[in-house]
Amino acid sequence: MCFVPAANAKPMPDLGFESSGIILSKPVDELVKGERVTVYVSLYNHGSVDATGYLVVEQGPIIVATEEISLAAGSARRQYSFSYTVPNGSFNLMAKLLQVVPADKNSSDNQVLSPVFLPLEKVVPAAPLVPLLPIAASSVKKVAPVVVPVKSKIITPPVKKVIPVKPASVAQSNHDKLVESVYLIPATVQLDSVGITARRVNWHTYDFLLTSNLPATASCALTASWDFGTEKREGCQVIYSFSDLGNHYVVVKVLGPWGNYLYSTAKVNINFFAWDNYWLWGIIMAFIISYAGWKFRVRRKNFVPKEKKSGIIVKTESIETAWPVKVATRPKKNSYLRTFHPRTCES
Repeated sequence: MCFVPAANAKPMPDLGFESSGIILSKPVDELVKGERVTVYVSLYNHGSVDATGYLVVEQGPIIVATEEISLAAGSARRQYSFSYTVPNGSFNLMAKLLQVVPADKNSSDNQVLSPVFLPLEKVVPAAPLVPLLPIAASSVKKVAPVVVPVKSKIITPPVKKVIPVKPASVAQSNHDKLVESVYLIPATVQLDSVGITARRVNWHTYDFLLTSNLPATASCALTASWDFGTEKREGCQVIYSFSDLGNHYVVVKVLGPWGNYLYSTAKVNINFFAWDNYWLWGIIMAFIISYAGWKFRVRRKNFVPKEKKSGIIVKTESIETAWPVKVATRPKKNSYLRTFHPRTCES
């Protein structure tokens, strides 16, 4: 029995790294600190649609290389290479696929980590020693000194001719000024590298500025395109607010002098518990106000009068208990009706 996919199944890409992972141009046991090597990374697309994205190679927090990729559906293995300088001490490399369009649902193979490399110290070979051959005493010829008779002669010192020196402003000709002005002209600098300077405006907003090996005024004149994953911008300086928490990768693409493209990547972290997050402070203030209101209601409910706290008990009596009232009764035989005042008890 064979599996037949559903007719309404949505076509999707499936980008990933080959099982070979990250390969260096030199054997692992021959890496030397400070030398240049080539890093090779192989990708594939086993999905049913074409896909684009970015390949980023990192050494810890340092971004080593960034490359824009485009793989056709069902394409064979495609290899990318980068130039890399071996650092001092042990290191490893990580390759990631970012901002894949259309989105790659199978992200389990979208990153690969190399083993830990331990480069060797660079050894400078010493110059070989040339042995000195002994010289035979018989091969050395003795030369007799030659004595030249010196005639006595009176030597008069030569008279130096004094040449008047003109001031510098007069002595410098127009030709000298022209030569000096030519040497003062700065050399022409071509664009060969770009970078990103990220400055945080608030807890989720950053100000991104394009930098390069050119002066600042020339960098702003470059054609730059910014890719934030969900949105793209143009210009040499962009202010962008992120809507999601976590790490975000920002890629800038700049048109080079020969029609090529230069790339640079920056990583920013959006943390909800930042000190300048106004939403966090609003939640804290609401909690404080709610706690204060609850505490006030509890204290009011359990209020004890001051007399009870000091141990004094105030006894209250009703008017009937304090002032007894005698009611008129039927008189006895041969007696008259006596009435009593309720307060004085007098007839």
